[in-house]
Amino acid sequence: MPADTLRRMAKLPINEVLATNLAYFMRRKRYTQASLAKKVGLAQRTIGNYLKPSLRATESISGKAPSAKLTEVDKIAEGLGVETWELLRPITPSERELYRQFEQSFDRLRQLAKDLPREDEQERDGEAEPMTTPQPYHG
Repeated sequence: MPADTLRRMAKLPINEVLATNLAYFMRRKRYTQASLAKKVGLAQRTIGNYLKPSLRATESISGKAPSAKLTEVDKIAEGLGVETWELLRPITPSERELYRQFEQSFDRLRQLAKDLPREDEQERDGEAEPMTTPQPYHG
């Protein structure tokens, strides 16, 4: 990856990084603001505010810039099935492609696993061979 791209990403405000990653994972997992909010127990407006940090850009009375609550970000990450750091770290386009490929591969493996007979089904069907103790070779 070009060094200038990494420098630009490193300079992104954390609220922008969160918004970009949240939108990405919501699309990947097919969540709307309302469905994710319901799943994680937050208001839809809260999800919307994280997706559009400019809505929260006004400083508070104390003069501090608004920032994400880590407890809420943690709930959102859990609801999306990702690690919290994945929402807070800039992700490059090539990393996003790797995520996509990984998810496709994992989905294929999950489907293959569904098609395999379970051990308890094999035993009930009499297909499982009884365990035998290996005998020493006396040749």
